[in-house]
Amino acid sequence: MFCSKPVQFRALNTLHYISPCSIFVLLPGVLGMRTSTYLAKFLPMDKGLRYAFLLSIATLSMMMLFIIWPNGVEWLFLRSLFQVWRVLYDYTFGLLPIPSGVWLLMLGFWLVYRTWKRKSRSLMGLVKVILWIFNAFFWLWGFLYFMPPACPEAQYHWTNEEMYQWLMEVQADLETNMIAKEPVVEEFEIRERLENFLEERNWPTTGRVRARAWHEGGLSRYLGVSGIYLPWCMEGHLSVTLPAEVLPFVRAHEMSHGYGIAQEGEADYHAYKALTTKMNSNSDQVCRWIGQYELWCTLRRILLQMDPEAFKKSDELCSQTLAERHQLVKANYAKYSGQLADFGAKSNAVYLQAMGMNDGLANYDRWVTWVWLEHLQE
Repeated sequence: MFCSKPVQFRALNTLHYISPCSIFVLLPGVLGMRTSTYLAKFLPMDKGLRYAFLLSIATLSMMMLFIIWPNGVEWLFLRSLFQVWRVLYDYTFGLLPIPSGVWLLMLGFWLVYRTWKRKSRSLMGLVKVILWIFNAFFWLWGFLYFMPPACPEAQYHWTNEEMYQWLMEVQADLETNMIAKEPVVEEFEIRERLENFLEERNWPTTGRVRARAWHEGGLSRYLGVSGIYLPWCMEGHLSVTLPAEVLPFVRAHEMSHGYGIAQEGEADYHAYKALTTKMNSNSDQVCRWIGQYELWCTLRRILLQMDPEAFKKSDELCSQTLAERHQLVKANYAKYSGQLADFGAKSNAVYLQAMGMNDGLANYDRWVTWVWLEHLQE
């Protein structure tokens, strides 16, 4: 399902792929060196800018290679260099109690201050910073966007009745297996579940991926961001202001990105499967309910667009306990809505389209199709 060929992967095998793959980096690197040497005769370049430009040539060359040969991303990046980054980060900065996003912000402010302090070279300094940000994004994670989908392409056109019946099934499941308020699922439990699901499909799980909830006063929520994976610090971040019924799913989604799942819909699918797959642990019921609740919310949104009357009927049949629980979650999200959140959503849509997800924000809902096809097979 995830790889064209079954390949066993272990952390100790990572270096086996580095040597044969390094030639694809060295060749564009040599080209960039010659080009930057030529341009240095005409443009005022310091050593840092020259290296940034050289690396940019290598980055663009790798992007062109992956456009021509998408399957090469798996071997030249996902199963080799990316695994090295994971180990180096996860067992150093990833062990610190402070989210790395804090360090990234401090570094960003320092770079801006340092760049503009040098007035005579401020423009070239800004160009250098932008180039390093661009290169770091792709070499630490961004090349994964060029990889073929981790999940098979699938399309299904539901009838209104099918969508309504499925929603009612999930709704009945949530009402029957209602859990206590303010459920708590620890980060290590989600990591264990996600790794178990990925390993069954032969996806590399090297490292110790983090997705930390940080106390930012809801600032990211006001910007329309519930969670975000930052390639520059190699871990996910989510707001502690998220409802307890939603936070574990968002955490699993961001951790999926950390393991190399780039597409948003695929990250949602992995989060759902990680939470709902039975592992004979004490958290099985809580995790399954959270996964089903996210599915229920998505199905409600789809049914509302397809058949408002059927949606209204499902709402009327919803138990009071579940309805009150859902209203609390909606109230939490409404608190952070507004023009800034709308602008954040539009910016995210533009970013996703730039990264090859032409359906924009609709990409998040693609996971429902895969879950439905599995549901039909049960």
